Amino acid sequence: IWDGMRALDVLCARPDVDKSQLAVTGHSGGGTASSYLMAMDKRITAAAPSGFIASIRTTNWDLGASDAEQQFYGQLTFGMNHLALFMLAADRCAPLHLATHADFFPFIGVTETADCAAKAFKSLGRGDCFQLIDASGPHLWAESSKQAEFLWFRKHMKGEDVWKGYDRVAFHKYNLGFTYDDPKVDVGLAREQQNLVTPKGCVLDLPGERTVYDLIREEARQLEGAHQKVTPETVRRVTGIRARGFHAEACDRLDQELANGKSSTVSLLMDDGIVLQMFAFQPKTAKPELKPVMIVSDELNSVAHAARVEALLQEGRGAVVLEARGWGLTGRYFRQHRGEGPNPGKSIYYGIPTMDEMVTMKYFHLGENMVAHRTEDILAAVDAAQKLLAYNGAFELEAYGRASIPAAHARFLGEGRFAALKLVKPTWSWKQMIDDENLFTRFADVVHGAYRHYDWVDLAR
Repeated sequence: IWDGMRALDVLCARPDVDKSQLAVTGHSGGGTASSYLMAMDKRITAAAPSGFIASIRTTNWDLGASDAEQQFYGQLTFGMNHLALFMLAADRCAPLHLATHADFFPFIGVTETADCAAKAFKSLGRGDCFQLIDASGPHLWAESSKQAEFLWFRKHMKGEDVWKGYDRVAFHKYNLGFTYDDPKVDVGLAREQQNLVTPKGCVLDLPGERTVYDLIREEARQLEGAHQKVTPETVRRVTGIRARGFHAEACDRLDQELANGKSSTVSLLMDDGIVLQMFAFQPKTAKPELKPVMIVSDELNSVAHAARVEALLQEGRGAVVLEARGWGLTGRYFRQHRGEGPNPGKSIYYGIPTMDEMVTMKYFHLGENMVAHRTEDILAAVDAAQKLLAYNGAFELEAYGRASIPAAHARFLGEGRFAALKLVKPTWSWKQMIDDENLFTRFADVVHGAYRHYDWVDLAR
């Protein structure tokens, strides 16, 4: 948004540009950018965003979480849905909403939002300043839409009486007098090299240019010097992890006798409706001086830790294996990019083999984070485990892989629930994630704004 506003500054600085008649349009990522500029820059008098606006509800349901730069942290908590982008421009801008039927942005969401916007514009006495233009086809900027867009801008910016309503067939036949591949027409495509504004066509080739990662790293280095000793109060405030109040109800318990003890498979119903699986193991001959161990892992199949559980039972220790949300059973169910689940091929997030990133981006809209929810899963589960094993003391906590992050939070905020924390092949620190842009990191492993106050590894020390 900031970059787009600065581009408008450049336009306004030109003597051949009418500053009172600025428009914005774009498709896909350009549809996103033009939607935001339409809403937030009051210099825009007309707009035609294409291939982005539908509704958050239908997009999340059908497509899944969109690209990270297409959403704001916590935006639904202050009412910023897709309709809000039109309403923020309703007093000054004439938006033409461009969409296609076979787009991956759900068309039902397009029509729902457009219907609401049309009614709102009409109630404001500006019914002729909003319209939806749709075309057949997949995610593309249809030629008929571009032609309609030219007429829309000519009407609302130049006052020309050229808009006669929407007729898709007529727009397909409409002749603009040139084609985009005509070398005589300077539209920036046929003569690309002559229209470059930098020597090589990439601003990063300019001396002193910095990437977004560079800017983030600079801010991070400044923040590191400001980090103070982290406190539980700070962590709770930043993450939203509750001190108390979370609860897990154990249900659907299945007990089995083992050669060296007994196992209990339990479904944990969390207070937000999520159902987790937990496996509790009691040795035949328990040694009271040895604390039981809770295992939390980023594995999709908890059988991966069978050997570790067997060793603990041999030692005379109790063991508990928790499948926190997005891992274990709740992670396996959504591996739909491999043809599994009720809708094969749907609801994937860049091919990630678990569902945690998809759900995390939905939490993102709500101003929440997966780390906090998983931390509460662990804290609620250890309370349930104490009852299952009839043990009132502290557990030892073992975390594997990416589970290290919520485990470190759970130990730090556990109020005595855990006597020790062991990390096995832990994931990267937040500092490493910031320093190395090539690491395959996930939103599920970070807390929005937390690095201003601490790194997760600080909690594990």
